[in-house]
This record gives sequence, structure tokens and C-alpha cells, in this order.
Amino acid sequence: MRVLFSGGRGYRDLAVIGRVMDLIPDVTHVIHGGTCGADRLSGVVARLRCLPCTVYPPNWSRHGKQAIPINNTKMLRYGKPDIAVVMPGGWQTRDMATKAEEAGVKIIMVDKQGKPVASLDPTAP
Repeated sequence: MRVLFSGGRGYRDLAVIGRVMDLIPDVTHVIHGGTCGADRLSGVVARLRCLPCTVYPPNWSRHGKQAIPINNTKMLRYGKPDIAVVMPGGWQTRDMATKAEEAGVKIIMVDKQGKPVASLDPTAP
């Protein structure tokens, strides 16, 4: 499974990211945006598990404040995730959750205590 991680730049709980990754069967690839916080931590967990990881860094100089939303679209289009894990974050993280849902990607939402609180599968009846 190709898993996209998204979350706030202030997110710091490496163990939670590892536990969430443990809940997903057959993770074969990690995708993230390369910003500090949840994104980079998911890359650390991927490296520790010897998983391939694709990073889509935002182009701040070209897109300014819209760099993250533009990058979210890019990660979904080119990264082709099977699942998006949405850690706590702000409006840019909510943007990823919305776009992933619209793209038909299964979403695992994680609360501030590190517990998966919702698993949204847009293809389920």
C-alpha cells in the first residue's frame, strides 16, 4: 500500500506515526511533503523500516502561501496513494483531507492524543 502522510508542521510524536503505520497492512511506500513535523517524521519511520519514500517539497518561492494546497494536489495526482493518514494540523492539513476524500482515497484521521478516530473510505456503500 502506498501511504501518504499529512499533518501539522508542529507535530512531534514519532511513536504515534509508527503505531499508525503498524495499523496499515502491507505498507510498501510512504509519500509526504517534506515539511517539518508529521511529514518529515513519516519519512524517518519509512527509513527505519527500509521503505521507499517519495518527497514532494512545496515550492514556496513560486507559490507563496498557496504552496501547500498546490503541493497537496500534486502528491495525490503523482504519488497515487492508497491511503492518506491525516495527523493533527491546521487549514493546510484539512485541505489535504478534503482533496484526498474527493480523489477517492481512503483516509485515516488521527486525533491529538494519537488515536485513529475515523477511517473514511469514500468507496464504501
